[in-house]
Amino acid sequence: MPEGPLPLVFAFHGYSLSFEDQESTSGPSAIADHEGFVVAYPQALGDPTEWDLPGDTDVDFVRQLLAAFDATGCIDPARIFATGFSMGGGLTDVLGCRMADRFGAIAPVSGLYGKSWGGGCDPGRPVPVISFHGEADETVLFLGGEPATGRRSTPIEEWAAAWAERNGCDPAPVQQAAIGDVDPEFWSNCDAPVELYRVTDGGHTWPGGVNDPRDGITTTAISASELMWAFFAANPKVNP
Repeated sequence: MPEGPLPLVFAFHGYSLSFEDQESTSGPSAIADHEGFVVAYPQALGDPTEWDLPGDTDVDFVRQLLAAFDATGCIDPARIFATGFSMGGGLTDVLGCRMADRFGAIAPVSGLYGKSWGGGCDPGRPVPVISFHGEADETVLFLGGEPATGRRSTPIEEWAAAWAERNGCDPAPVQQAAIGDVDPEFWSNCDAPVELYRVTDGGHTWPGGVNDPRDGITTTAISASELMWAFFAANPKVNP
């Protein structure tokens, strides 16, 4: 068993879903058991459930959760991370923008992003970002805009490029070797890394996870949960 304070990963579910859905879809609990970290699956309110984007209420909620974890003395404050699916990915992005003082890195999956959420994005320090998105996602469109149902969103490459700019990276990403149907793009010369995994025919799904077939194709070429944990482990929070 690991000794000393443990890393903590928050995993936020998507719109209308539950914390049970998030755990069963993404599967990081098994990785946590093996690698020695804690996963917290917060539950949104409402019927249907939804996170409060741009996040005023739920940012406070997360701060309260962190205070409770801090009080246990069991969590390493330099190794607190966030991931989330869809609307939960949007909240993950907001936390990177507004709580960079607490989160070491973020890893949204099929995330829903808006330019003005949270009053803009000024994290105060470079924040490592790894993200995953299907190019055939019909719920949160890769090219942005408003699908048949849902909220208007920022194009994924524009969103990632904005993080790259904040993190002092070169403007254009560098295409990495394809992993099956996944095309990774990494930005170079960054103060903090920015990585985007584009799934060629991927739907509104968690790569390597257990998804509803109605949400489109799920790639098995990668595991988002395994890749993000390796990224988190390599990027503890560094204060400016």
